[in-house]
Amino acid sequence: RGIIVVVFAPLLMRLGYGITWKEGTILVYGGLRGAVGLAMGLMVEHHAYVDRNVSAMVAFHVSGIVLLTLLINGTTVNSIYRRLDPYPANAYRMTYVRNVLCMVENECRKEIVERMSNDWFFQTVDFETIARCVPRFSHIDFNGAGVPHPEGV
Repeated sequence: RGIIVVVFAPLLMRLGYGITWKEGTILVYGGLRGAVGLAMGLMVEHHAYVDRNVSAMVAFHVSGIVLLTLLINGTTVNSIYRRLDPYPANAYRMTYVRNVLCMVENECRKEIVERMSNDWFFQTVDFETIARCVPRFSHIDFNGAGVPHPEGV
């Protein structure tokens, strides 16, 4: 798998979105799950000229190796992904999110006030009190990971 990624990397870089060395590393590491070995073990198990005891032992050991590979790969790929950080966060993401939240909040408040204040059913409603009860999305604080903390809402 690693050889295929290295050989085709120049072609992949020119076509489509391309591939970086970090993506290639994750691609190769993520492919180490024992699928080829398991397929070969199953072929040996179902081969007519191989003794049943030998084929059962091969299938058992190959399955065990595949299981261990999956356990090791599955538990370590997250830390490798974090360490490589192939897709760093956009520095302006939070600015975009704040701007969109402000636009949505302003449009919603404007629509609600215009529509509800003109409706006969809501003539006696105190819109200032309702506005205090509705979350103010423009005042949401975000931590470094982009998780909202609505203390200022």
